[in-house]
Parts: sequence; structure tokens; C-alpha cells
Amino acid sequence: MAYVLEPIKLVLPSTEYKESFIAGNEEFRNSREEYVNISTDFEAYIEKLNNHRRGLDLPENWVPYSTFWLVEGNEYIGTGGLRHVLNDYLKVIGGHIGYGIRPSYRKKGYGRIILKLLLAEAAKLGIKEALVTCASENLPSKQIIEANGGVLVDEVIADLDGVARRTLRYRIATGLVADI
Repeated sequence: MAYVLEPIKLVLPSTEYKESFIAGNEEFRNSREEYVNISTDFEAYIEKLNNHRRGLDLPENWVPYSTFWLVEGNEYIGTGGLRHVLNDYLKVIGGHIGYGIRPSYRKKGYGRIILKLLLAEAAKLGIKEALVTCASENLPSKQIIEANGGVLVDEVIADLDGVARRTLRYRIATGLVADI
């Protein structure tokens, strides 16, 4: 019997992955981590993400961003966010890229994969060098960033939701090759 391995890839959020996404979202909620509050209308949530990618209906002080889901076959593994540009706040904390792997898929290499794929998406947007940040005490994220070529710029203390947080700021080449 031959086994077919499903490719691991980034996809734009869609209803095709609804059940798996909701299950993953529940894992985030149960682990008391940030999760998406999808009360009743999943389709409206997908539409909101599509609008934000196009720069429409953004909350105040937000920039256009793309949300991607890391999937293997039809299974949702994690979410990545790619900010198309940086405002003054994001230049200090937040950066171009953020990501999260659902708890049951952690420590299996998916963090490295999602960041690598998000860097390729950043290159498609014309971003030559991405700013990626993480909390100073988040050793797994630090390791993922460094494994993807992250070079430490500095450590800052910045306000996040009214709390001063120590944040590491990294630069990572996206692989964008300039036209000659």
C-alpha cells in the first residue's frame, strides 16, 4: 500500500477548512491563548479577512494585512499574518509577520515552516527584509526566527495593550531578488 503525503501549504482562509479551523480555534481558547471569537457567522469572518487584505474596513491605526492558514491536506495547523506595510507602532512591536501554531501541532517543526512560507509571501509583496518580533521570554519563537535567518536588531521595552513588554526585534531577508 502506498501512502500519499498531503502537502503543507499556506492558503487564504476559506470555508473549505471551517471545521478544522474551528477545532484549532477551540484549542487556542482552551489553552487561554488568543483565539478568534466567531460567534455565528464564519462566512462574515472570512469576508472581513479578505477586506482587510485589500485595505478595506480596517480598524483605526491598522494597516492592510493578509491572513494565511497553514494546512496539511484539509487540516488547519496554524495562522500567519503578514502586514503589507509598517506604521510607527509596528516598527517597534509587531513587525511584518506574526504566526501561531495550534497547541496540538507544536514542537513538530510547523513554526519554522509557517515562517519560511510567510517570508516567501512577503517577498511577493516587495518586502526585501521583514521585521519579525517576539517576546523576550518566548524561547520557541526566538529559535524559529533564528532558524529562518533572523538577525537580532535589538531588544526594546514597548507598550502592548497597556503593559510594558520586553520584545526582541529581528530582521530576516525574504529572498526577494531585485531586478538588475
